This record gives sequence, structure tokens and C-alpha cells, in this order.
Amino acid sequence: MIAGAKGKANALTQQRMAEMVGTRRGSVSKAAAQLQQEELIDYARGRVTLVNRKKLEERSCVCTAIIRGAFEAVLE
Repeated sequence: MIAGAKGKANALTQQRMAEMVGTRRGSVSKAAAQLQQEELIDYARGRVTLVNRKKLEERSCVCTAIIRGAFEAVLE
């Protein structure tokens, strides 16, 4: 989801996101609403659009950079 370019919508339901991170759909709904309120994402009808990637990354944990680095190493 976050790997997408700013403004690019990604098809992803709340149920699928919940399955990906091992939580309940309600938790994803709550988190998505908060991120949307903070104008970091736009979420509607199973489409997530990244509005402000920089602020979203700043709000995420330090593990995001570690995971991204590992992912990029695998793709090289």
C-alpha cells in the first residue's frame, strides 16, 4: 500500500488489510479513519490513495525503513 506513488490508488479492502497484519477488520477501519482524518490517506470503497507519503512515513515506526531495505535487497 505505502510503496505506491503519491496519488496512486491501490485496491485493498479493510478485510484484506486485516488479514495481512493479523488483526480484526474493525481495527483497520479505525486506523484508516484516523489516517484519513489526518489527511495522510484517502480511503473509499476498497481503494486506498496515499495523500502524504512523507508524513505517513514520519508517523510510522522505525521498522518501516528496515523492512523497506530488506525488501529492496531481495528485489536487486
